[in-house]
Amino acid sequence: MVTVTNKQVIFKQVMPTGLPKKDVTTQLGSVELDIDNVDLAGGVLTRNIACSLDPTMRNRMKGNINYFSPPYQVGKPVTAIGLAEIYRSEMEEFKKGDIVAVWDLAIEEWSVRSKESTVTFRKFDPLPGLSITTYLGAAGMTGMTAYMSIKEIIGDLKPGNTMFVTGAAGAVGQMVVQIARQAGVKVIASAGSDQKVKYLEQELGVERAFNYKTADFNKELAAFGAQTNGINYYYDNVGGEQLEAYINNAARYGVIVGCGYISGYNAEKPEDVHYPKNLFNIVTKELKYQGFIVSSFLPKWMARFLQEIPPMLAEGKIKVSEDVTFGIDGAEDAFTRLFTGETEGKVTVLFDTERAEHFNVKPRKGGNL
Repeated sequence: MVTVTNKQVIFKQVMPTGLPKKDVTTQLGSVELDIDNVDLAGGVLTRNIACSLDPTMRNRMKGNINYFSPPYQVGKPVTAIGLAEIYRSEMEEFKKGDIVAVWDLAIEEWSVRSKESTVTFRKFDPLPGLSITTYLGAAGMTGMTAYMSIKEIIGDLKPGNTMFVTGAAGAVGQMVVQIARQAGVKVIASAGSDQKVKYLEQELGVERAFNYKTADFNKELAAFGAQTNGINYYYDNVGGEQLEAYINNAARYGVIVGCGYISGYNAEKPEDVHYPKNLFNIVTKELKYQGFIVSSFLPKWMARFLQEIPPMLAEGKIKVSEDVTFGIDGAEDAFTRLFTGETEGKVTVLFDTERAEHFNVKPRKGGNL
Protein backbone atom coordinates (compact mmCIF):
# COMPACT_ATOMS: atom_id res chain seq x y z
CA MET A 1 0.00 0.00 0.00
CA VAL A 2 1.32 3.43 -1.00
CA THR A 3 -0.66 6.31 0.45
CA VAL A 4 -0.07 9.83 -0.81
CA THR A 5 -1.43 13.20 0.27
CA ASN A 6 -3.29 14.43 -2.79
CA LYS A 7 -3.27 18.24 -2.76
CA GLN A 8 -6.21 19.98 -4.46
CA VAL A 9 -7.58 23.44 -5.23
CA ILE A 10 -11.20 23.39 -4.07
CA PHE A 11 -13.94 25.74 -5.26
CA LYS A 12 -15.21 27.29 -2.04
CA GLN A 13 -17.68 30.06 -2.86
CA VAL A 14 -19.66 31.36 -5.84
CA MET A 15 -18.45 34.87 -6.68
CA PRO A 16 -20.60 36.67 -9.26
CA THR A 17 -18.60 39.93 -9.21
CA GLY A 18 -15.19 41.28 -8.33
CA LEU A 19 -11.75 39.72 -8.35
CA PRO A 20 -11.56 36.08 -7.17
CA LYS A 21 -9.86 35.79 -3.80
CA LYS A 22 -7.52 33.17 -2.41
CA ASP A 23 -9.06 31.29 0.57
CA VAL A 24 -12.45 32.87 -0.24
CA THR A 25 -13.34 31.85 -3.79
CA THR A 26 -10.99 28.87 -3.68
CA GLN A 27 -8.85 27.17 -1.07
CA LEU A 28 -6.21 24.47 -0.84
CA GLY A 29 -7.33 21.09 0.39
CA SER A 30 -6.07 17.53 0.43
CA VAL A 31 -7.22 13.92 0.68
CA GLU A 32 -5.29 10.74 1.42
CA LEU A 33 -5.14 8.34 -1.52
CA ASP A 34 -3.86 4.77 -1.73
CA ILE A 35 -2.53 4.92 -5.27
CA ASP A 36 -1.86 1.16 -5.49
CA ASN A 37 -5.27 -0.02 -4.33
CA VAL A 38 -7.85 2.72 -4.95
CA ASP A 39 -10.79 1.26 -6.88
CA LEU A 40 -10.69 2.37 -10.53
CA ALA A 41 -14.05 0.77 -11.42
CA GLY A 42 -12.86 0.15 -14.96
CA GLY A 43 -11.22 3.57 -15.39
CA VAL A 44 -7.75 5.03 -14.80
CA LEU A 45 -5.63 6.69 -12.15
CA THR A 46 -3.63 9.65 -13.42
CA ARG A 47 -0.59 11.33 -11.93
CA ASN A 48 -1.31 14.89 -12.96
CA ILE A 49 1.56 16.84 -14.48
CA ALA A 50 0.40 20.43 -15.04
CA CYS A 51 -2.58 22.64 -15.79
CA SER A 52 -3.32 25.77 -17.75
CA LEU A 53 -4.79 28.83 -16.04
CA ASP A 54 -7.00 30.93 -18.31
CA PRO A 55 -9.09 34.08 -17.77
CA THR A 56 -12.26 32.35 -18.96
CA MET A 57 -12.14 30.16 -15.84
CA ARG A 58 -13.33 33.24 -13.95
CA ASN A 59 -16.73 32.97 -15.63
CA ARG A 60 -17.25 29.48 -14.21
CA MET A 61 -17.01 30.93 -10.68
CA LYS A 62 -20.09 33.12 -11.11
CA GLY A 63 -22.71 30.47 -10.44
CA ASN A 64 -25.40 29.17 -12.76
CA ILE A 65 -24.63 31.44 -15.68
CA ASN A 66 -24.94 29.91 -19.13
CA TYR A 67 -21.39 30.09 -20.44
CA PHE A 68 -19.93 27.52 -22.81
CA SER A 69 -18.53 25.48 -19.90
CA PRO A 70 -20.48 24.43 -16.80
CA PRO A 71 -20.04 26.34 -13.53
CA TYR A 72 -17.70 25.00 -10.87
CA GLN A 73 -19.30 23.06 -8.03
CA VAL A 74 -18.75 24.22 -4.45
CA GLY A 75 -16.70 21.68 -2.51
CA LYS A 76 -15.22 20.07 -5.64
CA PRO A 77 -11.81 20.68 -7.23
CA VAL A 78 -11.53 23.44 -9.81
CA THR A 79 -10.99 22.00 -13.28
CA ALA A 80 -8.84 23.28 -16.13
CA ILE A 81 -7.17 22.13 -19.31
CA GLY A 82 -4.24 20.00 -18.23
CA LEU A 83 -1.73 17.23 -18.81
CA ALA A 84 -1.48 13.93 -17.00
CA GLU A 85 0.34 10.61 -17.05
CA ILE A 86 -1.49 7.31 -16.76
CA TYR A 87 -0.34 5.65 -13.53
CA ARG A 88 -2.78 2.71 -13.43
CA SER A 89 -5.30 1.63 -16.03
CA GLU A 90 -8.13 -0.86 -16.39
CA MET A 91 -8.78 0.24 -19.97
CA GLU A 92 -7.33 -1.18 -23.18
CA GLU A 93 -7.01 2.33 -24.64
CA PHE A 94 -4.49 3.52 -22.04
CA LYS A 95 -1.40 2.00 -20.49
CA LYS A 96 0.91 3.07 -17.68
CA GLY A 97 3.17 5.89 -18.83
CA ASP A 98 0.89 7.30 -21.52
CA ILE A 99 0.86 11.12 -21.59
CA VAL A 100 -2.59 12.61 -22.15
CA ALA A 101 -3.98 16.08 -22.69
CA VAL A 102 -7.18 16.49 -20.66
CA TRP A 103 -9.93 19.03 -21.32
CA ASP A 104 -11.29 18.91 -17.75
CA LEU A 105 -8.40 18.05 -15.46
CA ALA A 106 -9.08 18.55 -11.75
CA ILE A 107 -6.47 20.84 -10.20
CA GLU A 108 -5.07 18.13 -7.96
CA GLU A 109 -2.00 15.93 -8.00
CA TRP A 110 -3.79 12.61 -8.59
CA SER A 111 -7.17 11.81 -10.16
CA VAL A 112 -9.34 8.72 -10.45
CA ARG A 113 -11.23 8.93 -13.74
CA SER A 114 -14.12 6.78 -14.85
CA LYS A 115 -13.98 5.14 -18.26
CA GLU A 116 -16.73 7.47 -19.49
CA SER A 117 -14.84 10.60 -18.45
CA THR A 118 -11.74 9.67 -20.44
CA VAL A 119 -13.47 10.74 -23.66
CA THR A 120 -11.77 14.13 -23.05
CA PHE A 121 -8.31 12.50 -23.10
CA ARG A 122 -5.97 12.85 -26.09
CA LYS A 123 -2.76 10.81 -26.10
CA PHE A 124 0.34 12.46 -27.52
CA ASP A 125 4.12 12.13 -27.62
CA PRO A 126 5.92 15.37 -26.68
CA LEU A 127 8.53 16.47 -29.22
CA PRO A 128 12.11 16.12 -27.90
CA GLY A 129 13.42 19.31 -26.36
CA LEU A 130 10.02 20.99 -26.14
CA SER A 131 8.87 21.83 -22.61
CA ILE A 132 5.77 19.86 -21.75
CA THR A 133 4.09 23.04 -20.48
CA THR A 134 4.24 24.34 -24.05
CA TYR A 135 1.53 21.75 -24.80
CA LEU A 136 -0.75 23.82 -22.57
CA GLY A 137 0.10 26.97 -24.47
CA ALA A 138 1.51 27.51 -27.92
CA ALA A 139 1.41 23.80 -28.83
CA GLY A 140 -1.92 23.29 -27.06
CA MET A 141 -5.26 25.00 -26.62
CA THR A 142 -3.79 28.49 -26.60
CA GLY A 143 -2.05 27.99 -29.92
CA MET A 144 -5.11 26.24 -31.29
CA THR A 145 -7.28 29.20 -30.33
CA ALA A 146 -5.03 31.67 -32.14
CA TYR A 147 -4.47 29.50 -35.20
CA MET A 148 -7.98 28.15 -35.66
CA SER A 149 -9.79 31.44 -35.05
CA ILE A 150 -7.71 33.19 -37.70
CA LYS A 151 -8.22 30.36 -40.18
CA GLU A 152 -11.95 30.10 -39.51
CA ILE A 153 -12.97 33.76 -39.21
CA ILE A 154 -10.42 35.70 -41.27
CA GLY A 155 -9.18 33.02 -43.63
CA ASP A 156 -5.98 33.75 -45.50
CA LEU A 157 -4.25 36.82 -44.11
CA LYS A 158 -3.29 39.26 -46.85
CA PRO A 159 0.29 40.59 -46.83
CA GLY A 160 0.39 44.35 -46.32
CA ASN A 161 -2.92 44.46 -44.46
CA THR A 162 -3.05 45.70 -40.88
CA MET A 163 -4.18 44.09 -37.61
CA PHE A 164 -4.86 45.38 -34.11
CA VAL A 165 -4.31 42.83 -31.32
CA THR A 166 -5.36 43.49 -27.73
CA GLY A 167 -3.89 41.55 -24.82
CA ALA A 168 -1.03 40.96 -27.23
CA ALA A 169 1.52 40.00 -24.56
CA GLY A 170 -0.80 37.28 -23.28
CA ALA A 171 -0.72 33.65 -24.31
CA VAL A 172 -3.16 33.85 -27.22
CA GLY A 173 -2.10 37.36 -28.22
CA GLN A 174 1.55 36.39 -28.66
CA MET A 175 0.61 33.56 -30.99
CA VAL A 176 -1.75 35.78 -33.01
CA VAL A 177 0.96 38.42 -33.41
CA GLN A 178 3.49 35.91 -34.71
CA ILE A 179 1.07 34.17 -37.08
CA ALA A 180 0.08 37.56 -38.51
CA ARG A 181 3.66 38.78 -38.85
CA GLN A 182 4.72 35.58 -40.64
CA ALA A 183 1.89 36.19 -43.13
CA GLY A 184 3.21 39.69 -43.87
CA VAL A 185 0.51 41.53 -41.90
CA LYS A 186 1.51 44.75 -40.14
CA VAL A 187 0.54 44.66 -36.46
CA ILE A 188 -0.29 47.27 -33.83
CA ALA A 189 -0.64 45.74 -30.38
CA SER A 190 -1.71 46.81 -26.90
CA ALA A 191 -0.47 45.54 -23.55
CA GLY A 192 -0.68 46.54 -19.89
CA SER A 193 2.85 47.68 -19.13
CA ASP A 194 5.80 49.43 -20.77
CA GLN A 195 7.86 46.27 -20.30
CA LYS A 196 5.33 44.26 -22.30
CA VAL A 197 5.24 46.95 -24.98
CA LYS A 198 9.02 46.68 -25.28
CA TYR A 199 8.78 42.89 -25.55
CA LEU A 200 6.21 43.08 -28.34
CA GLU A 201 8.25 45.54 -30.36
CA GLN A 202 11.75 44.20 -29.77
CA GLU A 203 11.15 40.46 -29.46
CA LEU A 204 8.01 39.78 -31.51
CA GLY A 205 8.61 42.47 -34.10
CA VAL A 206 5.27 44.30 -34.14
CA GLU A 207 5.33 47.59 -36.02
CA ARG A 208 3.79 49.46 -33.12
CA ALA A 209 2.77 48.66 -29.53
CA PHE A 210 1.27 50.84 -26.81
CA ASN A 211 0.39 50.70 -23.13
CA TYR A 212 -3.42 50.75 -23.01
CA LYS A 213 -3.33 52.16 -19.48
CA THR A 214 -1.68 55.40 -20.60
CA ALA A 215 -2.25 55.72 -24.35
CA ASP A 216 -5.00 57.42 -26.36
CA PHE A 217 -6.49 54.43 -28.21
CA ASN A 218 -8.08 56.41 -31.01
CA LYS A 219 -4.96 58.45 -31.78
CA GLU A 220 -2.78 55.34 -31.82
CA LEU A 221 -5.12 53.43 -34.13
CA ALA A 222 -5.89 56.38 -36.41
CA ALA A 223 -2.19 57.00 -37.04
CA PHE A 224 -1.48 53.33 -37.66
CA GLY A 225 -4.50 52.80 -39.90
CA ALA A 226 -3.75 55.81 -42.07
CA GLN A 227 -1.52 53.67 -44.29
CA THR A 228 -4.42 51.38 -45.31
CA ASN A 229 -7.40 53.72 -44.85
CA GLY A 230 -8.28 52.00 -41.60
CA ILE A 231 -7.23 48.76 -39.89
CA ASN A 232 -8.25 45.57 -41.66
CA TYR A 233 -8.34 43.04 -38.82
CA TYR A 234 -8.97 43.20 -35.09
CA TYR A 235 -8.16 40.32 -32.75
CA ASP A 236 -10.05 41.07 -29.55
CA ASN A 237 -9.07 39.52 -26.22
CA VAL A 238 -10.20 42.48 -24.13
CA GLY A 239 -13.39 44.16 -25.39
CA GLY A 240 -14.55 47.41 -23.82
CA GLU A 241 -13.00 50.70 -24.84
CA GLN A 242 -10.44 49.10 -27.12
CA LEU A 243 -13.16 47.38 -29.12
CA GLU A 244 -14.92 50.73 -29.46
CA ALA A 245 -11.68 52.34 -30.62
CA TYR A 246 -11.16 49.69 -33.29
CA ILE A 247 -14.66 50.14 -34.68
CA ASN A 248 -13.91 53.87 -34.99
CA ASN A 249 -10.76 53.10 -36.95
CA ALA A 250 -11.72 49.99 -38.88
CA ALA A 251 -11.21 49.69 -42.60
CA ARG A 252 -14.29 49.00 -44.71
CA TYR A 253 -15.03 45.24 -44.64
CA GLY A 254 -12.81 44.87 -41.57
CA VAL A 255 -12.95 41.61 -39.62
CA ILE A 256 -13.26 41.32 -35.82
CA VAL A 257 -12.32 38.05 -34.10
CA GLY A 258 -14.08 38.01 -30.72
CA CYS A 259 -11.92 35.78 -28.52
CA GLY A 260 -12.38 37.32 -25.07
CA TYR A 261 -13.79 40.21 -23.02
CA ILE A 262 -11.44 40.21 -20.05
CA SER A 263 -12.09 43.90 -19.33
CA GLY A 264 -15.53 42.92 -18.01
CA TYR A 265 -14.89 39.60 -16.26
CA ASN A 266 -14.44 41.02 -12.75
CA ALA A 267 -16.80 44.00 -12.85
CA GLU A 268 -18.54 44.69 -9.53
CA LYS A 269 -21.82 45.55 -11.29
CA PRO A 270 -23.11 45.45 -14.89
CA GLU A 271 -22.82 49.20 -15.41
CA ASP A 272 -19.08 48.95 -14.74
CA VAL A 273 -18.63 47.02 -18.00
CA HIS A 274 -17.91 49.29 -20.96
CA TYR A 275 -19.88 48.33 -24.04
CA PRO A 276 -19.15 50.12 -27.33
CA LYS A 277 -21.49 52.99 -28.15
CA ASN A 278 -20.64 52.91 -31.86
CA LEU A 279 -21.94 49.47 -32.87
CA PHE A 280 -23.92 51.00 -35.72
CA ASN A 281 -20.56 51.46 -37.46
CA ILE A 282 -20.46 47.70 -37.87
CA VAL A 283 -23.28 48.26 -40.36
CA THR A 284 -21.95 51.40 -42.02
CA LYS A 285 -18.45 49.92 -42.50
CA GLU A 286 -19.84 46.45 -43.32
CA LEU A 287 -17.66 44.81 -40.68
CA LYS A 288 -17.62 41.12 -39.90
CA TYR A 289 -17.76 40.40 -36.15
CA GLN A 290 -17.67 36.78 -35.04
CA GLY A 291 -17.11 35.16 -31.68
CA PHE A 292 -14.91 32.10 -31.33
CA ILE A 293 -14.84 29.08 -29.00
CA VAL A 294 -12.05 26.72 -29.88
CA SER A 295 -13.86 23.50 -28.93
CA SER A 296 -16.31 24.08 -31.77
CA PHE A 297 -13.55 23.83 -34.37
CA LEU A 298 -11.19 21.14 -33.10
CA PRO A 299 -12.40 18.42 -35.50
CA LYS A 300 -11.97 20.71 -38.51
CA TRP A 301 -8.54 22.16 -37.79
CA MET A 302 -6.78 19.89 -35.26
CA ALA A 303 -4.79 17.77 -37.71
CA ARG A 304 -3.54 20.78 -39.64
CA PHE A 305 -2.57 22.59 -36.44
CA LEU A 306 -0.59 19.63 -35.10
CA GLN A 307 1.17 19.27 -38.43
CA GLU A 308 2.23 22.92 -38.61
CA ILE A 309 2.65 24.52 -35.19
CA PRO A 310 4.49 22.14 -32.78
CA PRO A 311 7.35 21.57 -35.27
CA MET A 312 7.69 25.35 -35.72
CA LEU A 313 7.93 25.73 -31.95
CA ALA A 314 10.54 22.99 -31.67
CA GLU A 315 12.59 24.68 -34.40
CA GLY A 316 12.34 28.09 -32.71
CA LYS A 317 10.38 29.66 -35.56
CA ILE A 318 7.72 30.77 -33.08
CA LYS A 319 8.82 32.31 -29.79
CA VAL A 320 7.25 31.23 -26.52
CA SER A 321 6.93 33.23 -23.32
CA GLU A 322 5.75 31.17 -20.36
CA ASP A 323 4.85 31.94 -16.76
CA VAL A 324 5.26 28.64 -14.90
CA THR A 325 4.47 28.28 -11.22
CA PHE A 326 6.07 25.28 -9.51
CA GLY A 327 3.74 23.43 -7.16
CA ILE A 328 -0.01 23.36 -6.64
CA ASP A 329 0.36 25.59 -3.55
CA GLY A 330 0.97 28.55 -5.87
CA ALA A 331 -1.99 27.95 -8.17
CA GLU A 332 -4.39 30.40 -6.49
CA ASP A 333 -1.89 33.26 -6.56
CA ALA A 334 -1.04 32.48 -10.18
CA PHE A 335 -4.73 32.64 -11.12
CA THR A 336 -5.17 36.03 -9.45
CA ARG A 337 -2.16 37.38 -11.35
CA LEU A 338 -4.04 36.76 -14.61
CA PHE A 339 -6.23 39.77 -13.79
CA THR A 340 -3.66 42.12 -12.29
CA GLY A 341 -1.36 42.46 -15.30
CA GLU A 342 1.55 40.70 -13.56
CA THR A 343 1.72 37.67 -15.85
CA GLU A 344 3.92 37.34 -18.92
CA GLY A 345 2.88 34.84 -21.56
CA LYS A 346 1.13 31.54 -20.96
CA VAL A 347 0.31 30.88 -17.30
CA THR A 348 0.64 27.29 -16.16
CA VAL A 349 1.13 25.38 -12.90
CA LEU A 350 3.46 22.39 -12.74
CA PHE A 351 2.21 19.88 -10.15
CA ASP A 352 4.82 17.18 -10.75
CA THR A 353 7.81 19.28 -9.69
CA GLU A 354 9.96 16.23 -8.88
CA ARG A 355 10.21 15.47 -12.60
CA ALA A 356 10.52 19.04 -13.89
CA GLU A 357 13.85 18.33 -15.56
CA HIS A 358 12.45 15.17 -17.16
CA PHE A 359 9.67 17.28 -18.71
CA ASN A 360 12.09 20.07 -19.76
CA VAL A 361 10.33 22.58 -17.51
CA LYS A 362 12.00 25.50 -15.78
CA PRO A 363 10.26 28.24 -13.77
CA ARG A 364 9.70 31.14 -16.14
CA LYS A 365 8.83 34.82 -15.91
CA GLY A 366 6.51 35.38 -12.98
CA GLY A 367 6.76 31.76 -11.83
CA ASN A 368 8.32 30.53 -8.61
CA LEU A 369 10.50 27.77 -7.24
